[in-house]
Amino acid sequence: MRNIIFYIWIFVCYMVGGGCSDFLEEYSRDQVYASSCKDLDEALIGNGYMESRGDGKAPGFNDLYYGYLFALDDDAEEHVAMGWGSHNPSFIPQVRNTATWQKNPYLQTNTGEDSEDKTVEKLYAHIAYVNTIMSTLDEFPNDPIEDRKRILGECQFLRAAYYLMLSNLYGWAYDVKNNGADLSVPLKTTEWIVEDKFSRATVGEVYRVIERDLIGAMRKLARSRAKKLLSYESISRTDTVE
Repeated sequence: MRNIIFYIWIFVCYMVGGGCSDFLEEYSRDQVYASSCKDLDEALIGNGYMESRGDGKAPGFNDLYYGYLFALDDDAEEHVAMGWGSHNPSFIPQVRNTATWQKNPYLQTNTGEDSEDKTVEKLYAHIAYVNTIMSTLDEFPNDPIEDRKRILGECQFLRAAYYLMLSNLYGWAYDVKNNGADLSVPLKTTEWIVEDKFSRATVGEVYRVIERDLIGAMRKLARSRAKKLLSYESISRTDTVE
């Protein structure tokens, strides 16, 4: 059976400068081979979906995706008696600037140090894997079509979810008065590596990709890991771009 060169390692390292997962490390460092949809499914589980610590330990600012998000809630309350870690008696100083919408939201008020936000790096890494998996599915026409449709649907669902979160966190809100002409986040929907830097897409452009992916996912998913999270209500979030 023909092996297809699967350039995930090169692409992700180029985009985010990060390392690779255990799934990829067992292969060559410059080439990764996928011989079936099963391999693509394993890559999707290991690298397309968000990671979960699951170790029961209290999270740090950089251990989570958008670990500061809870502090932006209007209902958030400070509990000064909280004790997470011996060096920092409270988690609050790490997110106080975020909760109060300061110019530097990642500045820790107790140490004066910045907490690096790795959300962009993590989500774009997942998007890079998803893009590559989607582009490789057609290389296995002899694999069951149900498997190919499910994997593609899950990829579309994940990419839509990641871009929606990125746009909500780092872009402007959709403004119907200008048809979403304000800036959002860079869009990358192909697996190809390009030398040019990506510019920020408009909110409308990002929402159109989200809507297209969600519609595609609903048509392809019957029973899957993503189906229980996907509904018509998801698309209602992007109805303003129609």
